Amino acid sequence: MFDIFASDIINPVSVLKQYEFLEPVYHSDGMGHVQEQLLVSDQPCSLEGLLERIEEDNDWDSCLAMFEEQPKVWLLSFSEKLGNIAYYHTKCNMQIFSLLTERSDIIAFLQDADRWFWDISNRQMIPVLIKKIESMLTHHYSDDLEKEFDTSILTTVKLNLERLYKLDNG
Repeated sequence: MFDIFASDIINPVSVLKQYEFLEPVYHSDGMGHVQEQLLVSDQPCSLEGLLERIEEDNDWDSCLAMFEEQPKVWLLSFSEKLGNIAYYHTKCNMQIFSLLTERSDIIAFLQDADRWFWDISNRQMIPVLIKKIESMLTHHYSDDLEKEFDTSILTTVKLNLERLYKLDNG
């Protein structure tokens, strides 16, 4: 989807760096119901429009380097908003994955890795991701319940990624 406003932006990476992700605000109406208040964004263009411009400008090196400066909350919000409809969405997710340091964040982040955009342009990243997941599966836990949850999530994603890779490589 072409964003007419994004085409006018000179430096889409710097605009993306300032991008604010607005979450809805929930509050009670006083009668036992929860109301959702959607906040209106004053962004100069859509997130996808910015990403399309970065793709047009072939400025992924600057974009991925910019991710290194962003706080974890921004990175996770960014990833949540991706539609996973283009190869560069997966490129962004792989960079974010490499920047996360807390195990719980990494596991939560990886839950959807098998639904990222995988095609011929990026399928070579699947074995790399599988190896990282396999190394995470060797973690020693002190809590059996945490181990069960983490192992279940990681194993499911790993198996799904293996199937995807097998399908792509026949």
